[in-house]
Amino acid sequence: MSEPKSQANGLSTRVAQASAAVVAVGALLLTFDVTAQEQRGWGWLVLVAGVLGLLVAGVMRGAEDAATVKAPLVADAPKGKAATWLGVAFGVGVLVQAVIPLRYYFGDDAYDERFAWRMFSNVRVYRCDLGAFETRDGYERPVNLMETIHVGWGSLLRRNREPVMDAWLEWRCEQEGVSAARLLNRCVSPAGERAPDVRRAIDCERGEITEGGEE
Repeated sequence: MSEPKSQANGLSTRVAQASAAVVAVGALLLTFDVTAQEQRGWGWLVLVAGVLGLLVAGVMRGAEDAATVKAPLVADAPKGKAATWLGVAFGVGVLVQAVIPLRYYFGDDAYDERFAWRMFSNVRVYRCDLGAFETRDGYERPVNLMETIHVGWGSLLRRNREPVMDAWLEWRCEQEGVSAARLLNRCVSPAGERAPDVRRAIDCERGEITEGGEE
């Protein structure tokens, strides 16, 4: 086996040596072309051919070395407690990745898009009419959302994101003279079907947020 191996290695070595010589000649020709300001010289072509030859020699040497390996390099599988703990860790990891999205898919918030594929979500294409109201001195009046909050918050409110709706209600209660506030969102699907109204209200004195409120 040693003689064929040495012959094979000798072939890749000879290819590498010849390619290196071609690279050297190409470099000299390229230098001459640059010095003589020759625009159509062939030095670059010879240089590229030599570099390709070196790459071929490297591939040949790698193939020759791989052919002489007697056995694949395979690590021993873990045994005993190590194998048990690895299996447990793997199972827990898979379970966690499965349970977290399941909280969304089996949740009761139809407008929660945290784990929804955006291309399949129809929440964004609903047409919604959002109304905001607050009570001062016993009288309820509408609130112009675009004058009181950032447009990004307005978009999230129209998508019925409950944490954002609750944050807005609590924020209105922090305003002087406000005793209650509520949100009413009426949405229509792309097919023209009316979705259930979303209502959330807060009693500022108690700080309790409820689903519902007056029409």
